[in-house]
Amino acid sequence: PLRWRLSSRSLAAAGGATMGGSMGSTTATVRDHVEWCWERRYRVDEILAEVWSNVRPGGRLHPDWFFEAKGHIAVELLLFATIIFLLTRKSFKPKKEKPLTKKEQDELIEEWTPEPLVPKLDAASGM
Repeated sequence: PLRWRLSSRSLAAAGGATMGGSMGSTTATVRDHVEWCWERRYRVDEILAEVWSNVRPGGRLHPDWFFEAKGHIAVELLLFATIIFLLTRKSFKPKKEKPLTKKEQDELIEEWTPEPLVPKLDAASGM
């Protein structure tokens, strides 16, 4: 099962050695974490504090290595190239249909029967 370490903030907020207080170590399963969030579903500030403690600079989910290795520059160059590509593409233009010949127009006009704009009133309907 998927496991991760909890921050000291979540342990202190849980009021025990573990998130739920029932485990003997600081390692919790995904289910334990979901239960922890569910118990605090109306305490958004606690949940946001836990998320921020993980993704803040220095947190365990913060990609410091990505920024140190200048990986963000590669991503930015890729995005820039994508924007340039999209700007230089030809816009989509649907194919134009050939106009109808005079004979085709006459055939369509002969086949057409207009529908009434207002339905006919029945004497039985009382209107």
